[in-house]
Amino acid sequence: ETCNGRDDDCDGSTDEGMATCNDTCAAAIDISGLTTVSGSTSSATSDNAGCSGACSSTARDVWYRFTLAAREVVYLSTLGATWDTVIDIRRGTSCGSLTAQACRDDSCGTYQSQWAGMLDAGTYYVAIDGCAAGDAGTFTLTYLHSPCPGAIAAGAAGRFTGDSCGDGNDTAASCGGSNSEEVPYFFPICPGSRTVHADDCDGRSWNAAIYIRRGGGGTCGGTAVGC
Repeated sequence: ETCNGRDDDCDGSTDEGMATCNDTCAAAIDISGLTTVSGSTSSATSDNAGCSGACSSTARDVWYRFTLAAREVVYLSTLGATWDTVIDIRRGTSCGSLTAQACRDDSCGTYQSQWAGMLDAGTYYVAIDGCAAGDAGTFTLTYLHSPCPGAIAAGAAGRFTGDSCGDGNDTAASCGGSNSEEVPYFFPICPGSRTVHADDCDGRSWNAAIYIRRGGGGTCGGTAVGC
C-alpha cells in the first residue's frame, strides 16, 4: 500500500497499515484521476481551522487535492457517511498560502455534505473535517468534474432568464442542438428517486431543445439523461 486513496494490494481495504497518511495538508492525497476515494478521520489530528462558523475548529480532519487544467464544474460529496462532515475547499500551490473557495456543512436534510460549483484552472485542497470536536469516522469522498463553458449555477428550483446569442456551441444531444449556441446550467441532486421538470415555454419565437446530462467527464456531464 501507498498513501493514495487506492486499494493497491486488492484486499478490499485502502491505505491500511499507514495510520492516517493524509493527516496534514502537506500530505494531501491527489485525487485528480479518481472519482471516489475512501478515507477516515478517526485517527487524524486537527490542523485545519475549519470553515463553518457553526462548527468547532478542533475536529479531526484529513486532506485531498486536485488540479484542473481549465475552468470546470466540480462536484464533491460525503453523503452516506454516518457522522457530521464538513467539506472545506481551498486554492493554492502550497499549504502555507491557501485561499478559501467554498465550505459546505449539512446537505439533503443530513449531517453530511455535498457541493457543486465552477472552479478556475488551478490546484485545490479539500479538507474533510468534522463539525463538533468529537465528529469523526469513515467516509467516501466523491469527486466529479466536467468542462462546461459558461455554465450557470441553478442550485434551487426557480425561473431563469438568459440569452444564448454569443455563447459557444459546445454540446449537442440526440434531439437537437448540434449547430446552435447554448446556455448550460448545473445543479446537484440529493440521493433517491427525483423528478426534474424543465421547460422553456416563455413565448419565445425560435426552436429550442432542452437536454440533461449527469456526472463527470465529457462536456457538461458525461452521461445523457433526457432530451
